Order: sequence, then structure tokens, then C-alpha cells
Amino acid sequence: MRASAALPGLAAAFTLSGAAALVAEQVFEKLLSTLLGASTPAAALVLSIYFAGLTAGALLYPRLRRLRVSPLFLYPALELLVAAACLTLAWCFEALVPAFAPVLRIGVGKPVLLTVLRGVVASVWILPLTIPMGATFPAIVDAVDRVTGTSRPRSVSVLYAANLVGAILAAVGAPIALFPFFGMNGGLYYAASFDVIAALVALLFLSSPAKREESPPDSPPVSPARRVPRRLVAFAATTGFLFFALEVTWTHLASAVIGNSVYAFAAILSSVLIGLGIGGVASALLFRRSPRLPPWAPGGALVAGALTLALAHSLWPLVPHAVAQLGSRARSFSGEELARFAVAAAVVVPPASVLGLAYPLVFRTSDFPEDERGGAAGLLAAVNALGCILGSIAVGFFLLPGFGSEATERLLVALAAVAGVSAVLATGTAMRHLPVVVAGAAALASALLLPRWNRLALTSGEHVYFREGFVRPDSQLLSFHEDARGGITTVVGNTVAGIVLRTLLTNGKFQGDDRGEMAAQTSFALVPTQYLSHFDRALVIGLGTGRTAFVVGAMGFGAIDVAEIAPGIVLAAKDQFAHVNHHVLDRPNVSLFLEDGRNLLLLRDATYDLITVEITSIWFAGATNLYSREFYALAKGRLREGGVLQQWIQLHHIGLEELVSVVATAHDVFPYVSLFVLGGQGLIVASTAQEEVQPAFAERLRTARAPALLGVADDSAALTLLVSSRLLAPADVARLSGSPLARINTDANRFLEYATPRYGYRTDDMGSANVASLASVASKHPAATP
Repeated sequence: MRASAALPGLAAAFTLSGAAALVAEQVFEKLLSTLLGASTPAAALVLSIYFAGLTAGALLYPRLRRLRVSPLFLYPALELLVAAACLTLAWCFEALVPAFAPVLRIGVGKPVLLTVLRGVVASVWILPLTIPMGATFPAIVDAVDRVTGTSRPRSVSVLYAANLVGAILAAVGAPIALFPFFGMNGGLYYAASFDVIAALVALLFLSSPAKREESPPDSPPVSPARRVPRRLVAFAATTGFLFFALEVTWTHLASAVIGNSVYAFAAILSSVLIGLGIGGVASALLFRRSPRLPPWAPGGALVAGALTLALAHSLWPLVPHAVAQLGSRARSFSGEELARFAVAAAVVVPPASVLGLAYPLVFRTSDFPEDERGGAAGLLAAVNALGCILGSIAVGFFLLPGFGSEATERLLVALAAVAGVSAVLATGTAMRHLPVVVAGAAALASALLLPRWNRLALTSGEHVYFREGFVRPDSQLLSFHEDARGGITTVVGNTVAGIVLRTLLTNGKFQGDDRGEMAAQTSFALVPTQYLSHFDRALVIGLGTGRTAFVVGAMGFGAIDVAEIAPGIVLAAKDQFAHVNHHVLDRPNVSLFLEDGRNLLLLRDATYDLITVEITSIWFAGATNLYSREFYALAKGRLREGGVLQQWIQLHHIGLEELVSVVATAHDVFPYVSLFVLGGQGLIVASTAQEEVQPAFAERLRTARAPALLGVADDSAALTLLVSSRLLAPADVARLSGSPLARINTDANRFLEYATPRYGYRTDDMGSANVASLASVASKHPAATP
């Protein structure tokens, strides 16, 4: 085997390494959300720790080299360490959540301390894997130089591009072919196998005697900080900041205009990585006859990227309609997701490709050191990762909450233009690079002068079911709020017969209104209370319009906790829906927690007579955390004796298998589970005691003025409606849970998260069909008895 084959062989190994890294990153985000919460700040913390590990690994690489360990063996060893860390997490995951929850409870009520403790916990999970992962890039660069006996200016760009190709394959393939079938633990096993294969392939190309003879003797490396010009270091940090800030902004926007499912997020992530990959490949292929590029080339690429980004900026409000136009022709789930991906790629790939060219060009400039290139590449990779961390924090915690996505992207266009021009001018005079300066000025002007977005078009929600929904050309935008936690929350008004109907939307998806869905919102509170004998304390997870929380209070609960993750929902409930919730959040017995509902239960010791869950559709990414066996076990532990859990479950755009999975998973924890259908919506009621209507229920309905709340004639009609709406009694659910369709949803397999989005393209009445199928297995007995 000749030394000339080493670069292609090691590039293949590094492709597998990139795939493993991306799979592991997705698994971390999913698994840690069960412990740290499903909020955007928690996700940003996970990503920051992930990149911090990559930074630390790259910076530690020179110390490893001082141990006189040859890169020929160091790179495979690092890949094996990553594989071992993946396997350890897969084997220990179930024990980690209960082990670390007591640590996090120390910070309850102390936001700064809680954030620090979350960072500590995330570090324990992530750093053992990402530190050796961060050292693989400089190690493989040095390995290539040793095995070929010379440095190749293009080899660093080739390896960088190969790693990105692996990440792209994982971003596309993992959500489609890996996670739905093998779950999160299976993903870690596959990531470990990719790393092991990468190590074996590397050993194959690095261990032959011929190569060792070509390799110069190893010597202690010179500190890369003394060899890499400071402006290259600054440029690497700046490009990391810009690109990751843009990725966070694009992902945030994607949830509002492309979709909220794991597949929609995969579409935007794949588009970003494809753009990076195209830039990486182009950096290796362009100017093949000129192995060394002029120092101004990376800055010029950044200016070109700023111009491309400015041109793409105005496309975002057009995306929901474009997705609807393409998706309406879909006749399958794959066609549906291809429509989302095509639109995401059209908006994101062009600017990502040009911007993605800038950083890898650094490795080909005449300023990049010709010897000890591994240490130099490691230093630049470290500061690039540090820039990624700062970009994530800046956008997630400051820019998006403070200015919104439109202004944030404009600011990033301006920053890219200024940074690119500055990098070019640092290598010569303005007159020498006048075209680049003019292009940068044009990009900067575009950031200031581009027309403002049409917010009604941006949040139309046409992308949800590929058709016009609650937003029409004559709709009024009554409220608009954007934040990093809940995305874009809007309230639209539609005039019907002279009356303005208010509809609450999150990222274009329906969350509640003040007319048609009032009966369902009211029933979420009334149905479970028929089985309660104590009304001391209740927890409402998901505020929505606030109607459910109000009705819970009307039923006589002494104290009510409300968990709502999105600040925009809270503001909308207060400002736009006070007429349906009667200012419930201002009442002295109501406590609002701007927190993930599951995390609230995990970290606080409060117990409840009623827990009612009314979150968004189950196919939203992260929603499965409140439909897993582990969540039901947690909720059961927080219920007092005789307490009841109520949970909304959609009946439309969901398959029968997924519905059965939800009730079967609840029954796996609770001995008594019923399914109610009221107002076209499904309600699960779960308890540890037999579900019997309490004698005082009728009186409580009378005191709460239930007929007026439900829109029925009198107390008797209200009682009959609530009691008779039970479709499946506990005996029916127990029988159904033994069917072949009953797949238990867990934190590790996340079955529902990957199965439920597959019905968005369907136009038939799935709700009626599901109710009919479930009714066929219902036993014929009075609804009020178990």
C-alpha cells in the first residue's frame, strides 16, 4: 500500500468520525432534555458544553504531542476513546437522571446557581466524549504529514471537508433510518461503531512499515501559538461566531416557517451542513494549481458570503407559502418532508456555502504554517469552536430575545461584511482591494435598507398542514412576540358576523381561541375533577389561553401552579385572552413558573391532587418528554393519594398505533387509565385508584357554573356531557395495552417523536376514523363505572 493512498484512506476514516460526532450531538440534546429541561436555554447550554469540549481537546493536543506519542497511533487511540465514551453513556443513561436530579435540586429558586449546576451536569455527560473528539482533527492532520513524509497544503481542507460530509450523512440519515428504529441508545451504539471503524481504517493506512520509513522522527512540537498569525486566529474565531449565530437564528426561524417536528429540524440542520460541506469541498478543489492562496482570500470569501446572506434575507416570509405549495402535492410522508427540505435548502444552502468557504481557506493561505500543521490546525479549530460557543450564547440569550430574528440576521450580515473587509484590508491597502471593499459596503447597505418582513406572511402557518389555516389576507395581527424559548407567538383576529375571533398561534400552529375550542379547553379541567375528593393543589402544564387554569380555579382548588415554557404565551394570555381566563394569573393563589413542566416536577418536591397537561401537538420536537413512561412515573410520584393526571392527546393527524402507544404507555405506569373524547379532542385520565365519580362532583359543577362554562342548558346537561364522554374505561385500556399495536414510548426510544409527524400531509378525517376504531374495542358498560 503506497503512501499516496493515505490521504484518501484517512479522509474516509474522518468521514466516519464526522458522522459519529453528529449522531452523538443529537443524542446528547435529546437525552439531556429529560434532565435539564426542553427549553432553548437548556439546549444552548448543551451545545456550549459540546463545543467547549471540542475547544479543550484541540488546545490539549500539543500537550499530548509533548508526550512523544506519534500521531500514527494517537489519532486511532482518540477515536477509540470517543467510542468508549459513547458506549458508557448508552449503558449508564437510565441511572444518570436519578443520580443527578438531587444535584440540580440544590439550585431550585436560585437561577444562577441552577444554570451553573446544569452546566456541571452537562459537562459530566459530554466532556469525556468531546475532549478526545476535539483532538482528532489536529491528530489526523499530523498523521497525514507523517505518513506521506511531507505537508500538503490542500490536505487540511480535504480532511475538514470529509468530516463535514460525514456530519451531513448523519444529519440526513439519523432521523430517518437510525433513531426511529433504534432509539437514542441505538444511536450511541452506531456512533461508537463508526468511531471504531474509523480507528481501524486509520490503522490500516498508518501502520505499514513502508510508511514508517517515510515518516520523519517525531520531535516535540513547537507551540502553535507562536507560528499562527494573530489575524488568522481572530478570523477563525469570527467565522465560528458568525456561522453558529446564523445556525441558531436559522433553526429558530425554521420552527416558525418550515416545521417543528424532528424531521423539519433535520431539514434545516442538513441544509446548514450541506452549505458548510459545499464550502469545505470547494476550499479543497478551487485553485488546484495554486496550493498556496493569497492571504486576502478568506476575507474575500466572507464578504461574498455577506452579500449572499443579504440576498437570501428577504425570502423568509415567503417560506410558509412555498412549503404549502410544494407540500400540498405530497402523497406520502417522504414527499411531505422533501417539500420542507427543498424550501429550507433553497434559502439556507447558498449563503451557508459561500460563508462556509471562508474558514477552510485559512488552511491554504501562505500565512498558514508549513510545519507542525496539526498543532496550528488544532489552535484554529479551538478558537473556531470558541467562536461557536459565543455565537450560540449571544443569539440565544441576547440578540433573539432583545431584537428578534429579523434584526439579528441583519446584524449578522453587517458583521460578516465588516469582518470580511477588515480581514482583507489587514493584508493590503484599500485601493489594492477596492472591489472587495465595494462589495462589503453593498452588503452593509443591504443590511440597513432591505424591506421589513411581512409578519403576517411569516407566521401564516401554511407550512403546518400545507394549506391556509387561521391566517387569511384580511386577518388582523393583534399580537406578535418573539423569544428564544417559545419561538414566535402571535394572536390573529378574524371577523365573523361582526365579531372578532381571537386565535393563539405558536410558530403558526394553533394553540387555542376564544370561541370554537372553548369547550375543549374547559373540559381539560372539568373531566378529571369528577374523580377527585381533594382540591388542595393543582398543576397546570401548558397555559395556552389560560382558560383551563381559570376553570381549575373555579372548581375550588386552594393553590394552582402553572408551568409555561414560552413567555409569549404568558403575554398573550394576559393581554389578549383575559376575557376567557378572567385574569387568572393575577390571583394570589396562582403561581406561574416559566419552566419546562417536566423539569418543574423533577426538581421540586410539591405534590398535587391534579396534574393537567395541555401542551402543543405531540409531533412537536421535544413534546414526547411528556408522553414517555419516565414522565408518567415522575407524575405518579408527585400525585397525592387519590390524585389524578389528565393529559390532552390529539385525535387528528395522528395514527391509531400512536394513539394506542400513548394510552398503553400511561397504563404501563398507572393501573387505571381512561380515554375521553369531548369537543373533538382526546383526554387521558390516569390514576392509582379506581375512577369513580365522586358524590360532591355535581355540587362543584353547580358552584363553578359549569353550564355557562361548557355552553349547555343546565347542571344536569353539564354532568351528563362530562361523564358520558368517556370512550374507553380502564378495563378497555388494559385490554388495548396488550395488543400488538401497544408500543411503550420511553425517553430512550422516543418512538412518538419520530412516528407522529408522519401524518401532516393527510387530508382525510383521521380524528373520526380513530374514534371509530377505538370505540369498536370499548366495552358496553355505564361510562361512570370503572
